[in-house]
Amino acid sequence: MPSDINFAREQTPLFRMSSLSLAARSHTLRCDAKQAEKRFSDFDRLMSSVPNMLLGDYFPEPFTKGIQPRYLETPDVESVPVISTLAIQDLSIDVAACRLISREDFDALPDDRKLKKNDILLTVDGGTSIGKPSLFSFDGDFTVDSHVVILRSPRIDPQVIVYLLASPLGQIQF
Repeated sequence: MPSDINFAREQTPLFRMSSLSLAARSHTLRCDAKQAEKRFSDFDRLMSSVPNMLLGDYFPEPFTKGIQPRYLETPDVESVPVISTLAIQDLSIDVAACRLISREDFDALPDDRKLKKNDILLTVDGGTSIGKPSLFSFDGDFTVDSHVVILRSPRIDPQVIVYLLASPLGQIQF
C-alpha cells in the first residue's frame, strides 16, 4: 500500500448534515454528499467571498449534449467515430477507443451534434469520469455520446477553457 494514501476514518464521515438551501444555491441543484465535504464548503465560501464570473456567461449557446447512439457491430469504411468518456483521457482523444455509428445515423444528427475543429469536449457523467476536458482538433466526421457535451465559445480561446477546466480550480468544481 502506498505510504502517501491516508485511510484515516475521521477523514471520511459516516454522515454529514447540510441544508437544502445549500443545494438550492448551486447551479447543479444536486443533493450530493460530496458537496457537504469540508474542502467543497471551503471552496464555496471562498468563491462567495470574492468577485467571480460564470463561464456560462461567455458562451452564447448552451452546451450540446450527445445522444446514446446505435453502435455498429461490424463497422465499415463509411462508419463515423463517436467520442465517449472512455476516449477522453489526459486532455486528449484516443480515437482507437471510439465506437462507430453508420454514416446514415451521423447524417441524421442535427448540425450542433456534429463536431467541428476547436470544439471543447467535456465529460459530464460518472463519479471518477466527470469533468474531463479535451479540445477537438481532428479532420473528418465525429460526434459524441450522451456522456459528453460540446462547448463552443467564440469569445474565448478554446484551449484556454480546456486548461481552465482541467486545472485544480476547475476540477474541484466537478
